Amino acid sequence: MSPLVASIRYRRSRLPGANIVVVGNSTSSVANGNWPATFAALRPQDGVTNSAAGGETTQYFIANFSSLVTPFKSTTLSNEIIFFEGANLLVYNYDDGAGHVYGVGWTSGASAYPKTAEFCAIGRANGWLVRVVTLDYWNDPDYAEGTIRTAFDQYNAAVRANSADYDGLIDLALTGEFDPNNDPNNYYADDVHKTSAGNIRLGQLIAAGYAVL
Repeated sequence: MSPLVASIRYRRSRLPGANIVVVGNSTSSVANGNWPATFAALRPQDGVTNSAAGGETTQYFIANFSSLVTPFKSTTLSNEIIFFEGANLLVYNYDDGAGHVYGVGWTSGASAYPKTAEFCAIGRANGWLVRVVTLDYWNDPDYAEGTIRTAFDQYNAAVRANSADYDGLIDLALTGEFDPNNDPNNYYADDVHKTSAGNIRLGQLIAAGYAVL
């Protein structure tokens, strides 16, 4: 065996690639915002798949785990999920058609967290490491009333307080990058979704948070 081949094999054994699946709502979907593309470019040693679904809540990802996540599971690499949801569960009242309605309509961010914990439990039970992302603030007109800020802060506090439920935290909210009061770079395309520049920045921030896990 040549020294070069031995060196390559050694480096690969020290820096194994991961199989990463990004799961989230429209803020991480291809149609409405594609920060996972930036994230993937920053992780050349890994496989990155975007399995986000616009307009859906955490309950949707729980109910459809087998179709949204399982098909992408690797038999050779570490399987990891980056989960960026929670906001839609705060916004929408999702009816699963079986008599269950989920969504708390901005009343309490803490009320949305148990569904995130449920998703994490399903992922871990199926052999995935689950990395949870805290919510960045939305640039919404209601922001001035403090309603969205409070709900997001409550959800993020619940995430931070329950670290045993998941395998790593990417605390995006601590950066303050997308706070409407500190947004000099036109990162918003509308009240919620990002411009191309915003998606690039979001991918960079999540990649930086992932790198230190």
